[in-house]
Amino acid sequence: MFSSANFFTVLFLLALGVSVALQLWLARRQVRHVTAHRSAVPAHFAGRIALAAHQKAADYTVARTRLSTVDILIDTCVLLTLTLGGGLWAAATWTSTLPLEPLWRDVLLIVIVTVVTGVVALPLSWYRTFVVEQRFGFNRMTLGLWLKDMIKAHPLIPIELACHIAESVSTEFGDETDVGIEPGCGNGLIRSLAARTHFKRLAQNSLTPLRHSAGSTGKIGYKRA
Repeated sequence: MFSSANFFTVLFLLALGVSVALQLWLARRQVRHVTAHRSAVPAHFAGRIALAAHQKAADYTVARTRLSTVDILIDTCVLLTLTLGGGLWAAATWTSTLPLEPLWRDVLLIVIVTVVTGVVALPLSWYRTFVVEQRFGFNRMTLGLWLKDMIKAHPLIPIELACHIAESVSTEFGDETDVGIEPGCGNGLIRSLAARTHFKRLAQNSLTPLRHSAGSTGKIGYKRA
């Protein structure tokens, strides 16, 4: 008998298949279009862009787009491993055995999934920076700086998420340790988390206008504060 679980599994696979197929088709379509127009600079830019620069940009676009198809396939494999492959269930089973409150077990599960997906993405990120961009002369980053950015960025995402959830729960419900969250209460927590994260990113990446010099084009530029 066709159960509801099987129905949602089939529906999930169909939606995933359509999404992946559409992304791959769009990537292939872009590669064909760029390759077909590589030999000549568009008429609108003919007097301002050299043919060599146009071809370099076309080759770079093709290389990045082809690499993005690999990224799509890797993400799909990771998603299938976590869902139908039982990866998420195994992580949830392990966290359920820990002597923690249910909220913190769920937070730990989010942290685990975030770290795993981030680690899987690292090799392709390294290849994109030090092979593709290096080949076209666009890379200005050293291996040490890249590692420093990875260390600063990826581990902090789940940690910040956990801290925001804990702070939001504390603000919403006080210091109660046994919290029964009603179905509607999660919306307030999500909105609070989204707003706090948004304004924190704005504060960390605030921009200030650049001063115009004599003979400038008048275009507005910004720099980090």
